[in-house]
Amino acid sequence: MKKLFIILTIMLLSGVGLKAQNDCVTAVPIASLPFSSGTQTTCGKVNDYPAGSFCNASYGGGEDYVYSIAVTTAPVTLKFTMGGAATWKIVSVHSACPPTAANCLGSVASSTGVGEGFIHIPSNGTYYVYVDTWPAPACGEFTLDISVAPPAPNCATLAAPANGTVLTTNIPTLSWTPAAGGPVPTGYKVYLGTVNPPTTVAATVNFPATSYTPTVPLLYSTTYYWYVVPTEGGNDALGCNTTIWSFTTPAAPAAPANDNCTGAIMLTANAGSSCASAVAGTTLSATSSGVPLGTCTGTADDDVWYSFMATSATHNIVISNVASVGTTSSTSLYSQVFSGSCAGLTSLICDTSAATPTALVGLTIGTIYYVRVYNSNTGSTAYANTFNICVITPVVPPNDNCDAAVVLTPSASGTCATLTAGTTLGATSSGIAPAPCTGTADDDVWYSFVATNVTHLVNLSNVVSVGTGTNSTSLYLQAFSGACGTLTSILCDTSAASAAQLTGLTVGNTYYVRVYNSNGAGYANSFNICVTLPPSPPANDNCTSPVALTPGATFAQNALTTTSLGATTDGAPQSCQTSADNNVWYSVVVPASGSITIATGPVAGSPMTDTVLNVFSGTCGTLTPVTGGCNDDNLGDAFSTVNLTGQTAGSTLLISVLKWNGGSPQDGPFQISAYDGSLGTLDPAAEVKEVKVYPNPFTEFVHFADAKDLKSISVMDMSGRIVKTVSNPGRQISLGELKAGLYILKLDYKNGTSKSVKAIKK
Repeated sequence: MKKLFIILTIMLLSGVGLKAQNDCVTAVPIASLPFSSGTQTTCGKVNDYPAGSFCNASYGGGEDYVYSIAVTTAPVTLKFTMGGAATWKIVSVHSACPPTAANCLGSVASSTGVGEGFIHIPSNGTYYVYVDTWPAPACGEFTLDISVAPPAPNCATLAAPANGTVLTTNIPTLSWTPAAGGPVPTGYKVYLGTVNPPTTVAATVNFPATSYTPTVPLLYSTTYYWYVVPTEGGNDALGCNTTIWSFTTPAAPAAPANDNCTGAIMLTANAGSSCASAVAGTTLSATSSGVPLGTCTGTADDDVWYSFMATSATHNIVISNVASVGTTSSTSLYSQVFSGSCAGLTSLICDTSAATPTALVGLTIGTIYYVRVYNSNTGSTAYANTFNICVITPVVPPNDNCDAAVVLTPSASGTCATLTAGTTLGATSSGIAPAPCTGTADDDVWYSFVATNVTHLVNLSNVVSVGTGTNSTSLYLQAFSGACGTLTSILCDTSAASAAQLTGLTVGNTYYVRVYNSNGAGYANSFNICVTLPPSPPANDNCTSPVALTPGATFAQNALTTTSLGATTDGAPQSCQTSADNNVWYSVVVPASGSITIATGPVAGSPMTDTVLNVFSGTCGTLTPVTGGCNDDNLGDAFSTVNLTGQTAGSTLLISVLKWNGGSPQDGPFQISAYDGSLGTLDPAAEVKEVKVYPNPFTEFVHFADAKDLKSISVMDMSGRIVKTVSNPGRQISLGELKAGLYILKLDYKNGTSKSVKAIKK
């Protein structure tokens, strides 16, 4: 017993204080290269070296695992590969212990997955390799592989600009000649800076390019130093900083001639709404004119001046083609308009966005007005812009207000017999708020028509962006009943791609339509407009002529694209939603399982966005609603789904699909499908080569290997709704229009089998 007590005491004293601490003293030696650690953990190794000890100061809050390696073949470059389950891990190599930033040789960090890098060992000796983690988690599993790197590329030869050159531009192109012999580089690291030697990598240029041009102008009157380091997958050439060249940038240009109000450049006001005569300008090297900003903002230390004589009571100042030419990138170009004279200016308007015109109203014809333009930041060479400027005279359309609405004559059919050209360019706000519609109606133009039918379609076509702002074809439409002083909104339409459907009209009454670009100032469109009758009712407008659905195993298998356009309301009983109209009919035979799911879905670009679905047994004239056979909104969207069980196999069900009429949905194309899982045709013995889908996640294109057996692809979101179908897809499909998220790709093969694959859109 005594002997056992002594043994336990020795173990406690010598070992367990043995939390398996691992530090410089107990560093695990690496006997030879290549070395592979296998799966290890820092857990239980104690945090001997805190954050800030390693090459990357962000790491070090976790426990440490320490290796030592005796290098006898220096100089040598080693390749370090780090993996394992731990997140935010680092391997940091040092020439001494304890580790400090001063004795650091390099590090490789990895957040998730594998990190890989090269570290150069300059001389023989003992080096320490530390594995640690980000402050949280404090420990975790890792793998570490170390090997001697393959030979690095040879150094390139600097070519231009010649060493010591004084340049005439501050956006120089640096070029070099690749080295003869040695490994072919994958790229070149360009070191560029104002200290010798430069320590900043300005860019990494991919092979085979052998030149680099800064994306931002360099400082004026400044000497720069540069050299190039070829790299092969991160394995950098050695000794390239022994050849460092320099160049000096030119002095900043002189201030522009219109640096002050007295030198203002006279602009000619264009007679129309387009910039027929734009003037080029710059704020580079401009100085402050000393004119107070007043209520305007920004720093006008680089203001340049323009003037114009008003030829109308309304003008717009248009600034375009704004480019950054300063040593710091910025296109924050402001403007300010004044009345008066240079000796006594009065601020009229401030504009902080060159993207849209500055609208001036209430001007006095024949009077000179002044405009100053400046970058809002401080520093006339650090922040500077080139631009074009012009003055336009907006032409107000004659139908700018409701009381001057252009009268449209409805066509006698569903085809536009007469197209009327229109534009919102130059239009002003009529002062009528859009609510309940949306958008900014600051450029609305007006039309009217006398109803010849209870239903009419208003069609917008040939929509073209003609504004001075960013390109936009976001043309909205709003319809009203009543008179110009007492209008009542009856329809909002936010897509000119489809006709706006007006229902419940009174024949002989006048209705008003206003059209406007949904964005603010500077956005405008030209377009054509017409009013037509609705199309003829579809063949399945009545219960007696339903379209037969073929049941499949999934929604996508036999989904039918159909339409309610032109449909009428037949008065069939609605058990779950009475605010619905314009129904069309379908039928389906119940499969042997006695179960069937019937669902509707969207068609891209269709105004039909909300359905109501009713299922009946019996025959037309004696319809009986099926229990559970009515659905308004399915979970997650406004389309409809009913799941029926316990039905009589072989019986025929009749299906009525209506448009919900409580909001803005309109008749148009939609999808409908009947399906049940018992109808699946997946044959395990089918000889179809599995199609590989890549990349996954994807950005725009999804590729398919061995796609010759594919018949079609259905893309579904996570609610099961089909968002795209592609027939005979070939080796790739484009899905760039999808929003980021998870999708199901249902692959239908030519032999009738199918497979589903999850894919992530970045």
